[in-house]
Amino acid sequence: MTIYSGVRNLILSVIFFGVAVYLGSIIFDKLTEQSFLDKNGASPAAFPVYGYPAKLELSSKTGNALGVSLIGRSESKIQFIRVGDGEIFVYPIADLSRSSQEIVLNYPINGLQNASDYMTGGAVTLGDVYVEQLRVRIKKIDQEIDVLTKRYEASQSTADKRRIENVISDLREERIECEAKINERLSSQS
Repeated sequence: MTIYSGVRNLILSVIFFGVAVYLGSIIFDKLTEQSFLDKNGASPAAFPVYGYPAKLELSSKTGNALGVSLIGRSESKIQFIRVGDGEIFVYPIADLSRSSQEIVLNYPINGLQNASDYMTGGAVTLGDVYVEQLRVRIKKIDQEIDVLTKRYEASQSTADKRRIENVISDLREERIECEAKINERLSSQS
């Protein structure tokens, strides 16, 4: 065995080892990415399917049908733009038919837009405005998570993905805290 064959074997071993490490890191990235997706129940983008504005055909308990563009909802009311004349209404969910209630309740609670316009009529209380602010923050958190999810899916860097996972986790915790404050406020109003 000459020195050249020993060097050649060493170089081939280093190349083989490098390829093995590279393939191992790709497999590790795929496995950790999958476990991140699974531990949260689904893809990080798995948030409400329902969004605003939404074109719907709703009916009241009396059977009157109305085409609307749903623009928001609270625990007990919906806000919509009536198709045809574009007038904005706030309407109690309890006054909708059972099937319309089921449809509306699938949409996220994001508060009512321009809630102060409805306060004078007693339709919205100051507590509702606070709850609306929390819901607006939740909506912004969801938007931030959507942006981060797209960056996560596009990222090739494991370190960047881990950082994004941590930020998404922090945002989810903040979202849970906002939801807890909303529930606390609503239970204290009851």
